[in-house]
Amino acid sequence: MTTTPGPGAPWTRTRLRAARPAAVVAFLLAFVTVLLATALPRALDRGADQALQRYLTDYSPTAASLLGTAGPARGVGEEPEGDKELTETADTLGKSLHDPLALAGRGVVYGKRTVQGRSVATPGLDQPDGIQPRLDLLYVHAFAEHAKLTAGTWPGRVTAADGAVPIAISESGARTLHAKLGMELYRADSTVRLVIVGLYSADDPGDPFFSGLGCTLEACQATTPGSPPARYWEVAAVLSDLAMDHLAAWSQPTEDFWRLPLRAESLRADRLEEIEAAVTGFLGGTTAVDMVGATGRPSLTFTSDLPSLLELARARQAAAAPLAAIGPAGAIGVAVVLLCLAAALTADRRAGELALLSARGASRTGLLRRLLTEALVTSLPGAVLGIGLALLLLPTPRWGGAVLLGTVVGLCALLAFPLRVAVAGLSRGKRPGRRRAMAELLVFAVTAAAVYELRRRGVAPTGEGLDTLLVSAPLTVALTGALVLARLQPVVVGGLARWAGRRPGVVGFLGLARAARGTGGQARPSVLPLLALVLAVTTAGFGATVIAGVDAARIQVSRLAVGGDTAVIGADGGPLPAGFAAKAAALPGTRQATAVWSEDEINLLDTDHTSVPRVTGVAADPAQYAALAAAVGRGRFDPALLATPAGWTPADPVPVLVTADLAYLNGRTFGMRTQEGGELRVTARGLVDGTPTVLGRDAPAVLVPVGPGTAQLDVLGRPNAWYAMGGTTEPQVRALLGGAKALYRSSATIGSAMAHDPLQHAAELLFWASVLAAMAFALLSVLLALVRAAPDRAALLARLRTMGLKPREGVALIMVEALPQAFTATAIGAVGAALAVSLVGPAIDLTTMVGSPVPTGLALATAPVLQQALALAGLCTLAVLAEAAVFGRRQITTELRAGDAR
Repeated sequence: MTTTPGPGAPWTRTRLRAARPAAVVAFLLAFVTVLLATALPRALDRGADQALQRYLTDYSPTAASLLGTAGPARGVGEEPEGDKELTETADTLGKSLHDPLALAGRGVVYGKRTVQGRSVATPGLDQPDGIQPRLDLLYVHAFAEHAKLTAGTWPGRVTAADGAVPIAISESGARTLHAKLGMELYRADSTVRLVIVGLYSADDPGDPFFSGLGCTLEACQATTPGSPPARYWEVAAVLSDLAMDHLAAWSQPTEDFWRLPLRAESLRADRLEEIEAAVTGFLGGTTAVDMVGATGRPSLTFTSDLPSLLELARARQAAAAPLAAIGPAGAIGVAVVLLCLAAALTADRRAGELALLSARGASRTGLLRRLLTEALVTSLPGAVLGIGLALLLLPTPRWGGAVLLGTVVGLCALLAFPLRVAVAGLSRGKRPGRRRAMAELLVFAVTAAAVYELRRRGVAPTGEGLDTLLVSAPLTVALTGALVLARLQPVVVGGLARWAGRRPGVVGFLGLARAARGTGGQARPSVLPLLALVLAVTTAGFGATVIAGVDAARIQVSRLAVGGDTAVIGADGGPLPAGFAAKAAALPGTRQATAVWSEDEINLLDTDHTSVPRVTGVAADPAQYAALAAAVGRGRFDPALLATPAGWTPADPVPVLVTADLAYLNGRTFGMRTQEGGELRVTARGLVDGTPTVLGRDAPAVLVPVGPGTAQLDVLGRPNAWYAMGGTTEPQVRALLGGAKALYRSSATIGSAMAHDPLQHAAELLFWASVLAAMAFALLSVLLALVRAAPDRAALLARLRTMGLKPREGVALIMVEALPQAFTATAIGAVGAALAVSLVGPAIDLTTMVGSPVPTGLALATAPVLQQALALAGLCTLAVLAEAAVFGRRQITTELRAGDAR
């Protein structure tokens, strides 16, 4: 009996030297797939952390801050010299921050300020509507380190001889108020005098130091309550720490304040609950009590925007999490399929060798040990290098999940080939049909159960973590589609082959016949390349549909907020310049333009109701306004309802439409009185569900046809607003206004503001990166399938070449053999994506991702799905052409020279 040597390093080294390209491919596959598997969670963590930090920073420079305030530690006139006590409190508060909170490098911003500004009676200051400017006083520690003097000196001590409190104001504020150096500012009801001794400007106007310090860098315009409001200026002036005791003399009450800016790097997306708990401790928990005792300030309280912002960030993060997870899940799934396909290719290539070893007496256990040793030498270094490189290139505090996922994929790369050989050995001589059918039925059952449960309960609420059902639904649907395709493709392609057999030419018949029966030693076409393609297209199509749905919802919401794509509204409700509407309607790209007269305070007369709300009156051309309403998607109506009957005269009532709030007026005649006193007699001819130019879906409004309305009331013919669809820009509109004041509103601006969500933007970037990775792996699976069938195909083509087959026909044969599988897989993937959207879409709520309330449900959009399918189909075509042109020709040449050795 012949024995074989046991597995060991000499045999492994010899085997790897004999097949160096295969060893290099195994190393690269393990390296790339493990690198991706480890990098995706790291990228997700980094993106979530950076997005959270950008979200808080974009909201406000002081959003990630704690603000502590307290009343004066001493009575008026008893304040010690300098800010020693404020500094000691600031040091105590800064040391109180503990993990996960940390103080930013710029330190605590603290000082003393007046709570309310006081009117300045100094003559000569600017008064927009006759209202005296208001002045706030404050002292800020280290203010001079962040600002520079442009004139005069920094404030100092109050001199006994003069008695005036020296202050400094911003150069911009002084210019706005018409204030100058040396000017005295005083209140009409007080003897306190302030003197401007210095003007300053900020070293960096965007420095967070100045955030929350009021109008210290420029004068702010404010308005008085009431109607109509009156405008006035408000400015803040700084003084020295040696003059802080005079703050209370200018305005009471005063407060000491300490702003604790938190270090952005300490705010991590995975620790939101810990951050909220730590912040809550300052706002009303044990930390706040401890700080009162540590500082000796009984009135010390803390406020912060962080709790509400973190709650909103958690909601947005949870809404974007499925989008961020679907892409990586699909990419990892395709990568695992690729590893399995590579193992199958290797098993086919080494089938003769393994059979020979078995015939010479090698046990199954011994063979598996040898194969595992080979895998340890090739795949294990690649997996370890992939994990290490991912950890190095994408640093993040969290590494456990990424290393675990990378290890799992590494084990797949390591064990795929040995397990493939073991399973093939166990199933040799057995019919796999029953086991395959049971496995497919199990997949169908799991898919149906997942979709049913998701439809029944909806998407998991915010705070319950990632909804695994929502993430897995597209994957299970894709797996089901691939299994169905694997069953149907041989039948369908076989029918096409029989049809092609009755046609002239051999290329179509041979290619389709080989695609139907399987090649490369297979009894049937492999399901693995199909699964890779279907997974890639389904996950990409589903995620792209979600993104497209969010974008479409934002466009709709922004149009409803504007009344179209563009709105131009006259200042203070005044009319637009004559001829503006006609000129604006002629701008390139303008559609559904209409000029509108609108007034919000219309009184209704003769309605027999004692409490009738004031309504909005809208006068417009019925046809143009109906077209605008249809484009915007609110307030659709038939313009014929506003047509005047034959023989109508200005003395007759004008036909109008009313919103649902005024449904009791439908069919009745009543009066409308404008603010200027003009009256209009109208008859309600129907109801509309709203009007596009009236903000608020439930706002009561009356729609008047401008022609008959103007015949009764001239003011209706002087439009004070203009609305349009299309790409009109603000410079184009301003040029037509000719200097007239008007408010310009654009849906694009509102949509951009809504889309400026770093949390969602990070999720989208990760999704598209995962889609590219999944498509690359799917494309590689197609190439591996071609390589798997290459020897058998090369032999066939070599024989056909000797019988007169032209090279061009050989390429066509390869295309006919390979592309039906790729095209049908991408088509099934597109169908799977559409099916996933149809089944799961009604349960998806896009409100949080959109940034505004929208109806629950995700509508199917064909364009995103088709784009992914066509892109992958085109790449597959290019890959097949490249393989046929480069490798196929070389293999055919080798066959022609060496003959068929099989």
